[in-house]
Amino acid sequence: MSVPSDRQRFAWVTLEAQEIIELKQAIMDRDSHDVVDFFWRIILPRAQESAQKRGISLEDDKESNGRISG
Repeated sequence: MSVPSDRQRFAWVTLEAQEIIELKQAIMDRDSHDVVDFFWRIILPRAQESAQKRGISLEDDKESNGRISG
């Protein structure tokens, strides 16, 4: 099934309780390095997997400063 490229599509990324605690702690500590690491380690791979299941192409270029196209 093909979807027009101008239509936005969304997917939820589910986090486990321990991951939520880890992310919240990094945010409370204002540790941007840990938050960025969490994004690349946890969120992006799950977003890519979810997108792949739905036939959405994502770029994971670190040059994009963490922005995901799609």
